[in-house]
Amino acid sequence: ALDFGATSDKHGLAVRFGFAIREVDEWLPPDRPEDVTLQAVDRALDVFEQYGRRVRFIVGDSNGIGRGAMETLTRHFRERPELGVTVVHWNSGAGARDAKRFHRARDEMWFKRGRAFFADPKCSLVEHPGLKKQLTTPGYAEGGDRRIKVESKADIQRRTGEPSGNAADAVLMTLMVSAAEATVPAAAEPDPRPKVFLDHFARLKRQREGRAGYLIA
Repeated sequence: ALDFGATSDKHGLAVRFGFAIREVDEWLPPDRPEDVTLQAVDRALDVFEQYGRRVRFIVGDSNGIGRGAMETLTRHFRERPELGVTVVHWNSGAGARDAKRFHRARDEMWFKRGRAFFADPKCSLVEHPGLKKQLTTPGYAEGGDRRIKVESKADIQRRTGEPSGNAADAVLMTLMVSAAEATVPAAAEPDPRPKVFLDHFARLKRQREGRAGYLIA
């Protein structure tokens, strides 16, 4: 997965196989504007060569500066169907799939997917400076409409005085492949959340369908 930055905002990259985060990288984009996204493309292709045929999806935030990089990667792999790679354009600022519970796709990614993934004992993280801090810094709030909002990067910087970084967002983005499968020609992946979470959410859904109230999951 790729998350994109500009100038002082870093690019982020993460590689996941199952519950193992195998690689995390974060780096400042080059000064020349024309190289900002091209460098990210080159880094993604380098990682693909490193892991070879094991790579099945490349997910990237194509909202804003990352769009050019994701379009370039899409064309690259579309012209090479024998590689079996699906490039998924993801938009962190888009509306959440579960609009009754979350405002934006980013809220859903962090709260719904991320918390379950990292709570699973099978989860393992590669050592990367500052990654655990990035993953644990954002706060969560539930509004009067009972929808959850994850603290924005700008609010994190105002509160802590430090940029939130994009490595964590890249890690979380690897979990969103199955959420985008309705719009890409890809085989379905198993839901990565632990069975105890799935059973709990199914029980809450049955309870909600039986009455007008809404419970906090």
